[in-house]
Amino acid sequence: MSLELLVLTLDDVLIRADELRKSGFGAAPRERDTPLHLHEDACTGARAGKPAEIRAQAMQLMRSAELGGARLALAAPLASRTLHILLDSAIGPDWMDRFTVVATADALLPRETEIELYRLILRTADVPAHRALLVGATPSSLRAAQAVGMHTATVQPAYDDAPRQAGGSAVLSGSPDALWPDFHALECMVDGNRRPDALAATRQQSRSFP
Repeated sequence: MSLELLVLTLDDVLIRADELRKSGFGAAPRERDTPLHLHEDACTGARAGKPAEIRAQAMQLMRSAELGGARLALAAPLASRTLHILLDSAIGPDWMDRFTVVATADALLPRETEIELYRLILRTADVPAHRALLVGATPSSLRAAQAVGMHTATVQPAYDDAPRQAGGSAVLSGSPDALWPDFHALECMVDGNRRPDALAATRQQSRSFP
C-alpha cells in the first residue's frame, strides 16, 4: 500500500485546543466552552494580533508527507471565514497553497454530516479511500473517515497516557513535546504489514509507540 493523501483536522491536530483558548484569552467568559465558542474567541484573538500557534508535530508530518510524494488535505467542519482568519494569522495568507483540498462546513448541506466532508475530499482529490490517511482527534472525525474507508490515526489528549481502545490504526500523543513518527513510518503502521526503514524508525520516540 502507498498512501497518496494525508488529511489533517484543525482541532487538536493542526492547532491544539489549549492554543485556541490562549489565543482567545480575554474574551467574554462563557458558561460552556464549546468548539464553536473556542473558534469565535480565537478569531477575536487573531484579529487582536494574538494568533493561535500551529502544532509543530503536524507541520513536520506535513513536510515529511510532501517529501514522500503525498498530497495534503484539510478537513475543518467550521465556517470557511473562521478557518481563514485563524490560519491566515497563524501561518500566513499563502497557507492554502499547501493543500490540495480544504473542506469546511460551507460545503455541506443542512442535513449532511461530517461523513460528506470526507467524501468531498476524496472526490475532489481523486484518491480512493484506502489510499488516504486522516489524522484526527475527535471521535466524530475518526468515525466519519472510517465510515468512508479511510485509514485513521488518533491524536490522544495531551498528557493522557492511560491505556485506551485506539480510535484509529495508530495513536499519537497529544502532548506538545511529544515526537510523532514521520509520514513513512506512520504509513507502515496503518498498513500493518510493513516495517519502517531504520531512518524512520529512529523518529518513533513518542510514548504512544513502544
